[in-house]
Amino acid sequence: MSRTVNRVELTGFAGRDAELVEFGKDNALLRFSIATSESYKRATGEWATNTTWHNVIMWGDAARRGKEIVKKGAKISLVGKLVSRTYEDKVGNKKYIYEVQTSEVKLVEDKVLEEVEA
Repeated sequence: MSRTVNRVELTGFAGRDAELVEFGKDNALLRFSIATSESYKRATGEWATNTTWHNVIMWGDAARRGKEIVKKGAKISLVGKLVSRTYEDKVGNKKYIYEVQTSEVKLVEDKVLEEVEA
């Protein structure tokens, strides 16, 4: 039997403060989005940047903890899996949503390392 893997690893910037929805005492859902960017050189020689927005969800106690970390502009890192869901819009068209589901987010602090000469 062959093995498959559904793993997403992202490091980017939060687009807005995370939104927490409580479902009684036992469950909670946290929703937020992060932006990742890639730079590339065009055929003309000029540099361009491509930004991609990713929708992220967290459940339960992890969602409550994540609410304190995910603030607009924060650089965060996460590992999760890609999940999909469908719904029908107001006129009956089937819509597909893809989100990254994670149980842990971490703040990323870019530190400048100084070399010390002996």
